[in-house]
Formats: sequence, C-alpha cells, structure tokens
Amino acid sequence: MHKVKKNEKLLQIAKKYKADSKEIIEFNNLINPDNLQVGNVLIIPHASPLPKLKPKTTTSSSLFVPTEKSDCSYMDWRYKRCYASCKRYYINPGQCTDWVAYKWATELGQCVPSGWGNARTWLQNARNSGYKTGLTLNKGDEGSIVVLRCNNWYGHVAYIESFDDNYVYFSEMNGPSNPSWTKKPATRKLKRTTAWQSTSQGGWQIVGYIYPKH
Repeated sequence: MHKVKKNEKLLQIAKKYKADSKEIIEFNNLINPDNLQVGNVLIIPHASPLPKLKPKTTTSSSLFVPTEKSDCSYMDWRYKRCYASCKRYYINPGQCTDWVAYKWATELGQCVPSGWGNARTWLQNARNSGYKTGLTLNKGDEGSIVVLRCNNWYGHVAYIESFDDNYVYFSEMNGPSNPSWTKKPATRKLKRTTAWQSTSQGGWQIVGYIYPKH
C-alpha cells in the first residue's frame, strides 16, 4: 500500500513500486488519476518491493494506517500466492469478511473457517465452530473480530488492531458510508459500548467479539 503525499503523481508511484499505472487505476477505482488526493491510501497490485508500514501509536483522537504483511499483500492473498489453503470470502475482492480472513491468516496464522456466510451470521457460526465469543476485550485480545450491526442487512465485521479504555480501533473493507469501500482498506474507531452509536458515517452497534484460538 502507498499513502499519497503532496504533489505526488501516479506515474511516480508506479515507478517506485515497479508497477503498472493502469492496474493501479483499475484496482483502486480511480476516477481522476491525474489529481490524487493527499492522504489517500492506494493498493499497489504486484508491488515490488512492498514497503512495510510502521503502525502509528493509537490514541482516542487518532487512527492508524491499516497494515499488510510485507510477504503477503492483500493482492497476493486474493490470487492465492500465500496462505492458499485459507478460505477467500466472495469472488470479488474488497468485502469486509475477506479482509478479516486475510488479516487472520497473515497476522495470526489462522484461517477463518469456510461457511460462515455474511457478516451478520458470523457470531453464531463462530460459536457453532467452537470459537469463544463475548462482549469484553482484555489484554491480548488484539486480533479479535468485531461483529457489528449497521444500516444494512448484511451486517459488518472488522479486524481489531488495538483498543483502550474508551475506544476500539479496527481496520476494515466495505464499511458502510465509506466512499472508498470498493477495494481499499480503511480504519475506524467506535466507543466500547454495546449501545447503538450514531456517527457521521451512520449508525453502529457492537454485537460481539470473536476471539482467535491460542
């Protein structure tokens, strides 16, 4: 991934990663590639080398850059160049369930079981598969999956990067009201409560957490 800097041009970015500018445009659904927005995060298909991003320290007032393991980018994951035995969720890239499956594989070395379906069914299906679920987060629970109710029928899941006493911070794809949902990872924070939360990006409710196996 690459975070766009001031005055950066697409051809410069493509050259830096030895990538094809047309593939970057197509994969990131760029409408105006000649006018890149500063701060936007681009996924670079077939990047070589893929830079290892340093996660920023999270606080209740700041977010972070969602990271990809240097040896397995999200594109590598989609084309089964790594962790080939793990389930890919849906034919097309960019779904919230697929992002979580990618993060569990590359960050934790665990495959999300197949057959969990849409995000709204993950909590119950996780229980049925023998995974622990709950409504609390304790030390060491980074990497858990947060299951959310939101303004759509499918529900939503995301990967917990960190949390503090007040907020949970997670990375996601296909988040409701996220204008760049199509194929790019994004970040969000929500209050650590099970009450309905109204935000500038719609309404949310944390309905539970799925804990990875240790």
